[in-house]
Amino acid sequence: MLVVAAIVGWASGHIVLALALGFATLCAWQFLDLVRMHRWLHGRAALPRRRAGLLGDVERVLERLQDQARKRKRRLRKAATRFQQGAEANPDGSMTIGRDGRIEWLNRAAARMLGLRQGQDQSSSSALPGVRPEDHRGDAPAVPV
Repeated sequence: MLVVAAIVGWASGHIVLALALGFATLCAWQFLDLVRMHRWLHGRAALPRRRAGLLGDVERVLERLQDQARKRKRRLRKAATRFQQGAEANPDGSMTIGRDGRIEWLNRAAARMLGLRQGQDQSSSSALPGVRPEDHRGDAPAVPV
């Protein structure tokens, strides 16, 4: 773009003015590209494909990272589903307890052993009597039910 501005400026005898206008146009173009990218990053707009340039490279890298994150999230969701299905089939009681000592999830056997209703009592975040959150910070061994 600046080369074209220089040629036009040389031909018209106003090379400095033409280069200044060309540079201003280039800056405005880049600014609009950055505004489009900002809106895209914040999920407010779709970003048209750029074929070349630094912003095109950044967009391609970000799209690849988003795709990888979606795939990881899908695999994690499937693994969590398989874990819950396996834990439900287990005749022994199984549960997960949050850092605050409240039940996050439990299988039918654990609900039956503790006299809780599966899905209802843990949704109200029932705390287990005798379970202290400081005992379950990751460095303490798990307590069997």
